[in-house]
Amino acid sequence: MKIINAMFLLFFSLSVPGNAATVYGGTASCGKVTSEADDYMTGTPHMTYTMGLISGLNYALDVTWNNTPDSEAIWEAVKLYCKNNPLNIHRDAVFAVYFDIVAQQVKIDIVPNKKPSSR
Repeated sequence: MKIINAMFLLFFSLSVPGNAATVYGGTASCGKVTSEADDYMTGTPHMTYTMGLISGLNYALDVTWNNTPDSEAIWEAVKLYCKNNPLNIHRDAVFAVYFDIVAQQVKIDIVPNKKPSSR
């Protein structure tokens, strides 16, 4: 339940204007990500940001995936999202892909890292 609440909060906080969070990276347009994705020098930072944000979400939500998608599959999904939504920003693409993974696995495959305390 903690995971679902955190995801709900994260999802709806994306649409709140005036967000005061400090954000590093992820503000490039999806059009730019798409045009630079396959070039090693320009695409690698985008891919690294993607993996870092997803790892950070997993860490912040304290979850481990049982059926972990590989990094190439995640990166391909982000590139596809960006190709189809060139006016969105990279961070939105990563969140969309992350929540797609959650939607596919939340019923059975997400396992909290910590066991609930017994009372």
